[in-house]
Amino acid sequence: MCRPGKPRWSSTIPATLARPLREEAGIEVINAADGVVQLQVTPDLRNPAGTLQGAMVALLAEAAAEDLMATRFASPMVVTELDLRYLRKAQIGPVRTRTQLLGTGPDAPIQVEVIDTSTDQITTLAYARAAPVS
Repeated sequence: MCRPGKPRWSSTIPATLARPLREEAGIEVINAADGVVQLQVTPDLRNPAGTLQGAMVALLAEAAAEDLMATRFASPMVVTELDLRYLRKAQIGPVRTRTQLLGTGPDAPIQVEVIDTSTDQITTLAYARAAPVS
């Protein structure tokens, strides 16, 4: 419990990241054109249940969708919608994405499967939409 006047966070944590969030998280681009990115499941990225933090799964799916769209449409993109379905735990990893554009235009939905490569099972199914960065 936090007492009044006492911050919950440490004053030694920097207010900004030294590198982009994707780099800080350890996301590795395998094939940007196909939306394939990968992340090691390390102790720092696991939640108390021993599986990859949900926010890290979301970040991985977002990175895959943005890379696929940016390469396909030759323009930087940002995810504007993200729907996640957590199907099973990602405990060992690494986790890797398999991404597909479900249409032809830049406004088409994107499907991202997050796969635990240690079991070859889909752990999360994500649907996203992206828009050009303006």
